[in-house]
Amino acid sequence: MTTNDDDLSVEAILEALESAHAGEEPVLVAGLRERKKHRARQRISNVATALFLAEGFDNVTVARIAEVSEVSEQTVFNYFPTKESMFFDRSDPTSRRLPMRYGTVGVSLSARLS
Repeated sequence: MTTNDDDLSVEAILEALESAHAGEEPVLVAGLRERKKHRARQRISNVATALFLAEGFDNVTVARIAEVSEVSEQTVFNYFPTKESMFFDRSDPTSRRLPMRYGTVGVSLSARLS
């Protein structure tokens, strides 16, 4: 799951995302099932963001996101209708700082949109 550059590993980015979420207020959802769904969605989103930053949007497949998230492709699509929706899922300040910290690799969708 790592890239060629040790400073830009998927694990390092994923760890930064997950530690940023660890300090957040817990989501108040009723019931175990809803909490598990929320955690699964957050995990998929974190993995997708880490892979996009490390490898470039066009180089990452939904199958790869599912594999690293340890869910099926169908589960990914249950939470996110398109690959682009995973990319645009981030709006928190932490995720905006990640590209500055880790730079960009490959041709990314964000570079094309600027």
